[in-house]
Amino acid sequence: MAQYVDISLDKPRRLRFTINGVRELERHFGRSFGSILTGGQSGSMGFEEIIQMLTIGLKYGETEKRALTADKVGDLIQKKWLDNEKDLGEVVELLMEALRAAGIVSKKEDDDEDSDVDEQPHKKAVIPNV
Repeated sequence: MAQYVDISLDKPRRLRFTINGVRELERHFGRSFGSILTGGQSGSMGFEEIIQMLTIGLKYGETEKRALTADKVGDLIQKKWLDNEKDLGEVVELLMEALRAAGIVSKKEDDDEDSDVDEQPHKKAVIPNV
């Protein structure tokens, strides 16, 4: 099974998460990964969380040495999704799919529209509504 998810931005790219990528996110935000997924105290993921997660996921999915900046990723999302009246929730779902593919969060147990995913056996992380 692939440990990445394909995403089309300026060109076909791959989203891939690793433990080191998750560590980078935790360092950037100064809080646990579970708190990042659930939006911390606000209860929903903000643009900064979404863009930083995309930036890290693209960094570990790219074969090129040049890393994308968060500003460049934000511009790509603006052009690909928002300017084309697409739902930013699709981006969040791709992020979650990439986290599941990497084994960072548990796979969905069924195919219903339930948005809960297991982060750990005793904790649940909720896919934020964007």
